[in-house]
Amino acid sequence: MSNFVERLRRLQAQNGTTMLLLRPLMSEMPAPMHYHDDPFFPFSRAIIKATRDSVCGYLFDFAAYMAHGGAGAVALERSMAYAGGETIKVLHGAFAGPEYAPMVYDAFGADAATIASERDYKAFATSPGREAFVISEGEPETDVPLYRVSVGQLRLANGTNVRVAGEDVLYSSYMDDFAEQCRAALKQMQG
Repeated sequence: MSNFVERLRRLQAQNGTTMLLLRPLMSEMPAPMHYHDDPFFPFSRAIIKATRDSVCGYLFDFAAYMAHGGAGAVALERSMAYAGGETIKVLHGAFAGPEYAPMVYDAFGADAATIASERDYKAFATSPGREAFVISEGEPETDVPLYRVSVGQLRLANGTNVRVAGEDVLYSSYMDDFAEQCRAALKQMQG
């Protein structure tokens, strides 16, 4: 069994089987974040601080952060570092080609990545502590780990499933209590 799967199972036993999608969007940013020049890190930090004991990890949306160029890249790097070493960090980017693997793991410190093609799986799942999920819109037709976007689920080859809480949870409130409302929505979702 891989170190990734062991960590994931341990975190699922502690914090539940849900992973939270962090997709900071300027158009959805809560009111208090509009006072920041670069709100992505303060937003991500507040959400992570409020939810870290309620999720097994975070799925960081590469495109949402990179929409703001260098400031977004810095916010992504800082947000992933703030999530901590024990938390599972997946960089969602539909990466195509093995040349992106060093960026995902070395530059951003991710534990896993979402990738566009099964042919790149081995380049991204390079060690026991790392994993890759092939993005799939439909039913699984393969044994490699998948990110099933249509149902909001990460599925490992061993049958372990991780539910991905999306924007409806992330943006539960646009007011000062946005982080606490995100946490409450997670708790409600988890039953």
